[in-house]
Amino acid sequence: MLRIRVHIHEDIREEGSRVSSGIVIRILDNGQGLPEGWRMEDTSGIGVQNVHQRIQLYCGTHYGVRIGASELGGVEVIIRLPRIETEEQLNQWLGGENK
Repeated sequence: MLRIRVHIHEDIREEGSRVSSGIVIRILDNGQGLPEGWRMEDTSGIGVQNVHQRIQLYCGTHYGVRIGASELGGVEVIIRLPRIETEEQLNQWLGGENK
């Protein structure tokens, strides 16, 4: 039976004198998994790569999408996003001031 697990948690990191707070969404399944040697960078599809690049464009290289082997034997997808609580923070991220 295919099982899918979704975990969401806050990720707090200290970067020098600055503390950043992010959201981590982790999706795991126990399905067939990825082919040996699979890398997102080598795929011909643009959907996930586009999402990853846009997250990094707006939020910085610490954020984005990662796909790999799951501890359950299938696939694991990790999405890291900044935690945005105010409109001012949103405008900073959209303006690229937090990279």
